[in-house]
Amino acid sequence: MINEELLEILRYVYHANQGGMKPNYNKIRREFSIAPGTVRNRIRELEEKELVDIEKIGRSKVLEVTDKGRSLLLRKV
Repeated sequence: MINEELLEILRYVYHANQGGMKPNYNKIRREFSIAPGTVRNRIRELEEKELVDIEKIGRSKVLEVTDKGRSLLLRKV
């Protein structure tokens, strides 16, 4: 259902959300050392699978894991 790269990004967003933060695309890009286009593609996949919600705040897009995403992560543990 979800490859390891997407799962790692989902975990990162989940842990950030647990700490009260909503990471943006740049934080994910820096954390995983991937190109901006790759970040967009990975996040688009997560959004299409309804695992994250994207919220636009000013010029930045921030992420929050959905209930479906949380359920997937808890099953993988």
